[in-house]
Amino acid sequence: MVLLRNMRLDAVRHTLQTSPGANVTTIALDHGFGHLGRFSAYYRERFGELPRDTTTRPFLPCM
Repeated sequence: MVLLRNMRLDAVRHTLQTSPGANVTTIALDHGFGHLGRFSAYYRERFGELPRDTTTRPFLPCM
């Protein structure tokens, strides 16, 4: 279950990074996170920041 959740969190992060002005709630729900409080806690635990912080920072792809 943790592996699946981490894969979904990675997908959310990628979407947030590549979609300027994206709605965090909509993206979380689209990726199967029904409890937004838990989603935010899992996201912060995995990436060290809140999902809204990801949307405000420019995305620099790895080369």
